[in-house]
Amino acid sequence: MNPDMVLRRAIIAARSAPARYRPARVQPMAVVVEPAPIVALPPTVPEKTPENAFRVTWYSFPELEKLEHPISKIKRAVSAATGVSVFDMESDRRLRPFVDARQLGMYLARMMTKHSFPAIGRAFGDRDNATARHAIEMVEAKIAADPEFAARVEQIRKAIDA
Repeated sequence: MNPDMVLRRAIIAARSAPARYRPARVQPMAVVVEPAPIVALPPTVPEKTPENAFRVTWYSFPELEKLEHPISKIKRAVSAATGVSVFDMESDRRLRPFVDARQLGMYLARMMTKHSFPAIGRAFGDRDNATARHAIEMVEAKIAADPEFAARVEQIRKAIDA
């Protein structure tokens, strides 16, 4: 029988027992959780080992690994292009150069990764998902209005891809 069910039945029995026979405390049982077995490994993985057991998705789709850029790499590229440090992009300061670099980083993170708005916000100084959405909207408007800025963004994107 499942250890969890044994514990549940003991609790129910203790609650339904008369007050004079009720045990003082029901001792919980330890439950050991093991990782689920991998049903099928892709042909590129030679064997099931603890190192590769949880990386099956990347081994299955190596073309996705090429498309995915870590947000830290994007932040470093934006930092090099704008002259604003990564620390300042993640800080709470609202000076215009810091805000512009942060918004540009959020835009590139959304366009070049699969990360959600909350994940991008957390990566840029634990910001809200609405802040990330607003940043992306601001950069998109700036790209539409300023071709020089659009060329600069494209240059940063190419530097990240390289």
